[in-house]
Amino acid sequence: MTTMFGQPNEDYAVSSGVTYKADHTGQILNVTSQQDQQDLINAGCVVQAPVQHAAGGGAAIQPETGSSGIKISAFPAAATNMGSGDRVTGLQGGANVNFTQAQLLTGAVGANIALTGGAGNSLVNGGNVTVQGGPGSTGSGAGNIYLLGGTQNGPNAPGYVHIAAADAMAGATSGGILYLRTGAGYGGHGGELRINTGNGGGSANDSGGSFNIYLGNGAGDGNGGDMKITLGALAGTGRQGQFIIANLPTSAAGLPSGSVWNNAGVLNIA
Repeated sequence: MTTMFGQPNEDYAVSSGVTYKADHTGQILNVTSQQDQQDLINAGCVVQAPVQHAAGGGAAIQPETGSSGIKISAFPAAATNMGSGDRVTGLQGGANVNFTQAQLLTGAVGANIALTGGAGNSLVNGGNVTVQGGPGSTGSGAGNIYLLGGTQNGPNAPGYVHIAAADAMAGATSGGILYLRTGAGYGGHGGELRINTGNGGGSANDSGGSFNIYLGNGAGDGNGGDMKITLGALAGTGRQGQFIIANLPTSAAGLPSGSVWNNAGVLNIA
């Protein structure tokens, strides 16, 4: 008997008169004949590849036969376990790896979780890694994306969230671009880009978090990195974008060298 995979909760009637029902994960169990299997394939179903729980260093979940990718579905009362060195790999030619239902990717003690696009070659670009929240519907909001460093109890610092573009390799010229963009408006204003540092806490005189921007140094006879801020252009009877610095000190007293302060409406540098 063969296990196949179709649309969740869908009924499939075949030429033998049998009706197969896919469960909530899409599984169709106990397909009894080759003709029934062929009828189900003709209806868009695929033969489900076996799930392997590898001891390490192997392919924990193999691509589905006849599918353009890999589907990992939630099974009742059972987790999909992956050992050290196990991997989930899409088929060649741009296949996807899809997680359906509710899935948790949780590393064991000391284990890392890496999401890596496929390597490119002289003819094909490297694969992208896309993390996207689910779309909303009428009366419901869209899904969010959270990137959180690990919490820490004790003397050590919590985990970092590190976002970095790649350095240039041999044969390349420029380093990778880190592109942050908010969404364009559709009948409303564009999205805001908000960067908030943490408040001080505890019983000591703890300061709030700083916001530091370090630009790259030049090499050889190269220039140091520039910083450019371009304000939004006005449209119609609107106004030009504004550059606002709130809560500036009004005195140079106690300020470190290079600090900007508001001298009765005139910016001064201490």
